[in-house]
Amino acid sequence: MAASFPGAIKSFSAVVNGVTKLVAALFNSPYDEITAIETELGTDPAGSVADLKTRLAVSMNDGGTIKALTTAIPTKIYDSGWFAVALDGTYTKAHGLATAKVLKTVYFSDSSDGSGVVLLEQQAINSIGLECAITDLDSTNVVLQAGHNLIAQKDVGGSATTYTSGYAKILLLALD
Repeated sequence: MAASFPGAIKSFSAVVNGVTKLVAALFNSPYDEITAIETELGTDPAGSVADLKTRLAVSMNDGGTIKALTTAIPTKIYDSGWFAVALDGTYTKAHGLATAKVLKTVYFSDSSDGSGVVLLEQQAINSIGLECAITDLDSTNVVLQAGHNLIAQKDVGGSATTYTSGYAKILLLALD
């Protein structure tokens, strides 16, 4: 007889001494259900922890929602913090990610606390000149090169604001 699980939960009849006739189905049906459960769970569902409940608790909250990625999936992120930059400057930062396979983002601000942040496009060139850009990246260091104009912002009217100094922040997310 085929198992009910995982499509349904099997309901078993009570076995009564002296009344219930012992037939193979009394034993085979529970075995089929146990086999279906084992097949659904697979081998070693607890992995390297004590039990399945503990393993699920690593990635799920008690209410069944997924925990934040930083808890469930180890990530390696480098944040340089805000550092001063000036025209034509070269800035080497040790990121310690042990890989050059990263997603990279550079931010610019005219204040050390990051207010007035502008997201810089990598290797962006506009009509005013070269902005800040990552020019080199290896498994240990990242190099930021400030161009002839740190950043030029154009408003809707076409007027530009050009900075000669400011603050940059580099964020790297390791992909392996």
